[in-house]
Amino acid sequence: VTLRFIGDLARPDANELAEALATIRIASFPVEIEGVGHFERKGVARAVWARVKPSAPLSTLKKKIDRLCQGLGHQDDHRQFQPHITLARLNMSSGPIGGFLARHADLHPPRFIAAQFTLFESHMGGGGSHYEAVADYPLA
Repeated sequence: VTLRFIGDLARPDANELAEALATIRIASFPVEIEGVGHFERKGVARAVWARVKPSAPLSTLKKKIDRLCQGLGHQDDHRQFQPHITLARLNMSSGPIGGFLARHADLHPPRFIAAQFTLFESHMGGGGSHYEAVADYPLA
């Protein structure tokens, strides 16, 4: 679940952010998935996702991360938060997704406990983005 996209940072700023994230305190909490959907750009599906049911603890964690980032001078992410887990990124050759979305509209696997959040660094490449975990932050 992407809680915040930060963008490019110089190494000192990234290190400052990594240290500051360690100050966030919140209890672990259950996460529920319900249904699937997709994101479009210019009428073309770009990603398929599983919807994460909004919850007060998830919202609290997101707000704490946002406040911390704003306090460090990172611009606000003005997109509305839609908690989700990306299942697939799509391109022009991906084919139709309507059948998949219809078959999995009622997706509801067992809930799980969010026991940590992780800071990732992304590296763009010819085959898409590669994500590298930089630091894990346990939840109480």
